[in-house]
Amino acid sequence: MKEYHIKAGIILSICCGFFLLLYKSGQVPQCLNADEVAFGYNAFSILKTGHDEHGALLPLRLASFNDFKLPLYSYLSIPFIAIGGLNDTTVRLPNIVLTLLLGILFYLFLKKVFDSRAIAVVGTFLLSTSVWVLFLARQAHEGVLATVCILGAWLLYVHAWERRSIHYAIGSLFLACISTFGYHFGRFFLAIQLVFFFIFLWRQTDKRKKILPTVGIVVSAIGLFILPFIVDGSYGADRVANLAFYRNEGFKMKIDEYRRENNNHLIFNKLTEGIT
Repeated sequence: MKEYHIKAGIILSICCGFFLLLYKSGQVPQCLNADEVAFGYNAFSILKTGHDEHGALLPLRLASFNDFKLPLYSYLSIPFIAIGGLNDTTVRLPNIVLTLLLGILFYLFLKKVFDSRAIAVVGTFLLSTSVWVLFLARQAHEGVLATVCILGAWLLYVHAWERRSIHYAIGSLFLACISTFGYHFGRFFLAIQLVFFFIFLWRQTDKRKKILPTVGIVVSAIGLFILPFIVDGSYGADRVANLAFYRNEGFKMKIDEYRRENNNHLIFNKLTEGIT
């Protein structure tokens, strides 16, 4: 592809993505959902008092509806709410900015990995027009935030590999750790990032200096990996368990009603009702 084709493709990707992201953004979705309201109000509460809606000081998990949301999106919303007040626009605006940043990072990542601006332009255009990306980007959803962190982490890792830079490698692992406070799937990518980090240490460090100089780095890397799980344990948060169908009061009442009519625990229990 010629130079002007590349530039035209970049401009087209940006314009299409920006248009699709903002077109009737105030009408689709029509209003904030419950999670968006929770993110916005907790951000507002932390801004004004330093505490979330349940009174926790600078929490690392938001109790919210007893689903213990990850807090990073609320913290990133604070500057927007401080400037524009608490409203639908300021709650969703961080995700719009993050989506634009996602497109830039995706272009840089593809260009670096494939060494082709043409592939990077095509990939960025597909990303900016993806229905799945737009669905998450037009609301205050943590998925875009975590993806930005993960993509940034991989981009830093590629730089680390090329430049034999331990600083970039540590930065990539740190950003992957940050993603775990954005959305739950960040934990999976943090584990992958940790494996690649150790591969980097093994391949890039002088064989005569493989052990002693890297002990502190290895300990730090393991610390970053277990940090999200320590936070989970300290809060006793289990999103899956709290949202499971058998925790629903209506589900429990239904089983109790069947048992009152026919006292048969073998037929009427959580397992049989869950299957049916």
